[in-house]
Amino acid sequence: MRIGLIGKSGLIGTAAHRELSLHHDVVTFGRSSQNDAYLDLNDVSTFDRELFQGLDGLVHCAGVTDEDLVHDGLKGVFANVSQAFAKSTVMLDH
Repeated sequence: MRIGLIGKSGLIGTAAHRELSLHHDVVTFGRSSQNDAYLDLNDVSTFDRELFQGLDGLVHCAGVTDEDLVHDGLKGVFANVSQAFAKSTVMLDH
């Protein structure tokens, strides 16, 4: 499977990347140049429909980067990630 991972550099993301990489092709997203693709959760303009193209799943391990971010704003960020992934994915009926 081809799995997208947001937040590879943190404690949980590092562990998730290590384990997922054993059995899957992992594509990492984040603000660091160490990631496969650039994605800034604070900047919706970096959410490109093609960004998640070809992924079978998406794991979100990124932490909050703006401590002043209000709860509703954070929900909006997660909604944007979910919508971008859903629009770029074809669901298969088994």
